[in-house]
Amino acid sequence: VDYDLGSAMLHAVTSFRDYDGRQVFDYDSSPLALFNEDTSFVFETLSQDLRLASASEGPFAWQVGLNYAQTDINEDRLADLSDNVLVLPSIGRRVFVQEDRHWAVFVEGQYALTEQLSVNGSLRYTDEERRLINFRAIGESDPFQILVDTPGDLFLGPRSVDYSLGDQLSGHIGLDYKLHENALLYGKVVRGFKSGGFFGGFALSEDELDPYEEETVWAFEAGAKVDLPASGLRLNGAVFYYDYQDFQGFETVVDDIFGVVTGLGNLGDAEHFGADLEALWSPPSIEGLTLQAAATWLDTDIVESEFVETSALIDFVAGDPGDPIVISPTEGRPRGFAAEFSYVLGGQYERRINDTLTAAATLTWSWRSEFEDNSIFAFDGGLFAVDSYGLLTGSVSLASRSGWDVSVIGQNLTDEIYVTSATSDDLLSYGQIPVRPRSWQVQVRKAF
Repeated sequence: VDYDLGSAMLHAVTSFRDYDGRQVFDYDSSPLALFNEDTSFVFETLSQDLRLASASEGPFAWQVGLNYAQTDINEDRLADLSDNVLVLPSIGRRVFVQEDRHWAVFVEGQYALTEQLSVNGSLRYTDEERRLINFRAIGESDPFQILVDTPGDLFLGPRSVDYSLGDQLSGHIGLDYKLHENALLYGKVVRGFKSGGFFGGFALSEDELDPYEEETVWAFEAGAKVDLPASGLRLNGAVFYYDYQDFQGFETVVDDIFGVVTGLGNLGDAEHFGADLEALWSPPSIEGLTLQAAATWLDTDIVESEFVETSALIDFVAGDPGDPIVISPTEGRPRGFAAEFSYVLGGQYERRINDTLTAAATLTWSWRSEFEDNSIFAFDGGLFAVDSYGLLTGSVSLASRSGWDVSVIGQNLTDEIYVTSATSDDLLSYGQIPVRPRSWQVQVRKAF
């Protein structure tokens, strides 16, 4: 609902979502039940957002608001290890309910100090509570027993755990300076956070259910945006620095019964340095042609961490499953899934065929350098590293003034073979997740 108050606009957004889902996943992709999961879940969320924004013209623009959200998750996961003789041939079930309650108030504004210089800022206070209710993990060496819903051996639970977000203020302050009407310099400082919570995997120990705390970041960015209308060129560039505190990630916990178990925790502090550069060019001499080039450099480092990794997999290979082997300290390593270099090259050509039809063609090449998977078992970078790869995509389309649009889209046109993830788990499995080979899609759309 939008309501005009004259000098201000009132915006109210209410949303509700009820989502039921099921996911069946075979981790080893073999005919055997080495580690198969069958998960069913119900997800319900209700949110209310209220905003009051200035509508009058002037040097000062502002907005205040509040929002509330509640989310309930009910999940039942069946883990089938019936044929896994290396661990324990069994079937396990994990069930839990999670409740989240969240509210926040915020204010933001922008003030034009001069025609060229303006300052902008925001401030937000957030309060949040999260509760894990009646978590329990049940295992049964006789698969039939748990499938018919009879009680099995109780690995863990029932247990309920509470998490409350600490007092969190987030927001930003920034400056914009117009060199002239087609050039802008800007700088900003931002403080943000990511809420904590509970490990949603198949927990087998009390330690795995301990809540992990929120992750916070101070972000500093400066950049420029320049338009050169005469040549049809637009340039955007930025440099940035992120200072993370208590960043979240997977960790291994030494357990007296299971040796090494996996959970989520706060691994330490990290720093990110980087730079972005983007260029868009629409040559005036070639109507309908747009060329794009963009590049990013990113350097990530875990600068402080007391967490030291262990591995059930290397333990098994070493033949000493009762005494986990220390692999390496987390401190000094890069963040996972962070490619140091990446770039995109692309072009689009659009041409009017007649008064009713317009044809277009696009071609894009994207590339990123190798990176290390965010695996907690990265004792061998050669095993868990993801190699660099490039992808070529393209499309041709035909659109009519009546609203019809028909496109033929090609993905991975060079048929590149690559993976996006390589990881292991507590059950001595090693897996790679590839992306589909060359594929084609026909898309038909109608705008009303």
